Amino acid sequence: MFKSIFKEDSNFKAMNVDSLRIPFLPVTADLGFNTSKFIFEGDRYRDLPSLIATYDKPIGDDGLSSPTGSIWDWLKVQVYSPAIDKKLAGKGIAIGKAAYGFDSTHDPQPYGNKYKDDNHTVILLASIAADALEHGAAYHSGEVKQKDATGTERKYQKYEVKAFLSTFLPMREFKDIAKRESFIKKFTTGVHRVQFFNTVSSHSDKIVEIMFLDHVELNPEGLGNHVRLKFNMDGSETDNHYVNNIHVIGDLGGGTLDEAYMRGSYCDPDKSEGRDIGVNELLKIIRKEIETSEKFRRFKFSNLSEVNDMILAGLGITKKSIADLDENYLFVNKKQENLLQKSMQHLKNEFSKKLPQQEVGKYFISWYGEPHDVTPIVEKELTKFCEFRLFPIIRDRLIHSPEVVAYTLSGGTAVLVQEELTKINNELEKAFPIYFTDRHTSYWGLVEAGDILGATYRAENNLLLPEEMEED
Repeated sequence: MFKSIFKEDSNFKAMNVDSLRIPFLPVTADLGFNTSKFIFEGDRYRDLPSLIATYDKPIGDDGLSSPTGSIWDWLKVQVYSPAIDKKLAGKGIAIGKAAYGFDSTHDPQPYGNKYKDDNHTVILLASIAADALEHGAAYHSGEVKQKDATGTERKYQKYEVKAFLSTFLPMREFKDIAKRESFIKKFTTGVHRVQFFNTVSSHSDKIVEIMFLDHVELNPEGLGNHVRLKFNMDGSETDNHYVNNIHVIGDLGGGTLDEAYMRGSYCDPDKSEGRDIGVNELLKIIRKEIETSEKFRRFKFSNLSEVNDMILAGLGITKKSIADLDENYLFVNKKQENLLQKSMQHLKNEFSKKLPQQEVGKYFISWYGEPHDVTPIVEKELTKFCEFRLFPIIRDRLIHSPEVVAYTLSGGTAVLVQEELTKINNELEKAFPIYFTDRHTSYWGLVEAGDILGATYRAENNLLLPEEMEED
């Protein structure tokens, strides 16, 4: 059965399917504007910043190595793929944390163009290749000679992997048939090659060629959040009382707010909307206000993720507390302790020592080793964004749709606005039925929903892994 799912492609005729640990690699991706999240084989969770940096100088022998010894903290590759702009082919690409500090960083495409975004495509391909090597999901097909970034010919070990992809597009793009088909076709057409540099020993001088199964399980983001609200990861139903009634789920991301109008488990496309509003709008304003203020005019954030983390720390939340999984979830590679919360608390302590008679602020930046309170700037802009931009959208949706029993705000950035939105809503004479998902579901919920949807499709179409066949 498994041999039948492989295309007759000249690049893959030599693949010995029976020798593989698995016949294909199930990949679920939530490609966010700020963070990309993945689940591999149903239990390996990964997240990394949606940031890439390109450069032409040699990066194969730059003398640098991963600070943690993990490929995920030092992802440097070359990508050759029909799915990306030819200008990127052969360039050195630093991904995620490895892109920090470069001047040539690239943010994802402006809103409405996620379906053709090169950032997300490169991050997805490199992540699949890294996981396949790390966990034995790729077939070693021999040795090839290839030029590295310096133009020097060297020997590379070649691997091949088949991938089944489950992912999402914003509602507005998903409803556009041409964009939807274009997104699917760019993955299912041709071979995608990822070439690793020798900065991490376990992946050094290796090439991974990726082909995708013909079917990509593609869904709108809002619908995905409904799936996770209705079902637990073990397939049992949650106790959310309103998911069987008419409700709206707002998936708030960096660049968009996807509103799925749900009639129970049916997503009404005519009443579902994608809006060009996201938390990056807020983060950019805060960044500009701080960097252009007279007091901090020489201070610079490296990227929007730093602004995001500064706000999270002020709310008493570390990225670790959102992204890490509790004992009920499988988490193969334990993350290192995130020191952000401790360092921010240290800044607050140092600030209070210097000005013991003044009220200590909530949001801080560290500049030249000194703590600086930016609370007035952050709180002013956070209030303006919630009160005049985000809350009116939610309020008007509920006013004009009285049949809606609940509006649930989810998404990886919803936690940033939860406190302020709740405050605004509670100050009304009659509060609106606005709810928030828990932190874990806000962060991982969409990619977990994709994993459920992908597994459902594979079960219905007899695309099972060996262990899944045994369970049957």
